Amino acid sequence: MKITIIVGRCTKDAILETRKVGRDGKEHKVVNFNVATNKRVIDREKTTAEKTAWKQVAEYTQVTLWDRYAESLAPYLQKGRLISLVGDYQADTWMNRDNQVLPLIKMVNPEIELLDGQKKTSEEPAPTIDETAEDDLPFAE
Repeated sequence: MKITIIVGRCTKDAILETRKVGRDGKEHKVVNFNVATNKRVIDREKTTAEKTAWKQVAEYTQVTLWDRYAESLAPYLQKGRLISLVGDYQADTWMNRDNQVLPLIKMVNPEIELLDGQKKTSEEPAPTIDETAEDDLPFAE
């Protein structure tokens, strides 16, 4: 098993969905969201023989939460929220608008810790989407 720790910010508010899964069509709650992290890399355009210049590059982790775990955390996973993820990951790729193939890390039901002490902004339940709604993958925007 591969274990990783990722600390980053939610890229948008999490939305709780209901999906039919499996051959029996049993309904399950699910939340999909992305976490952005910064990676420090050498800026080749600004680096000189005397000094190395650095820049920040965004990387994204796609997270999926299921059932009661999804229901309990969805109201707190808001855009900009600082969280940590601990768990197994799967490496994958995705293609951006410029047809560049970029790396993508996926995590399913990682341990999540809310780090920034923000309070839930309202007492309303998390928004939901009908399972018939078709969405693009959130990281492919």
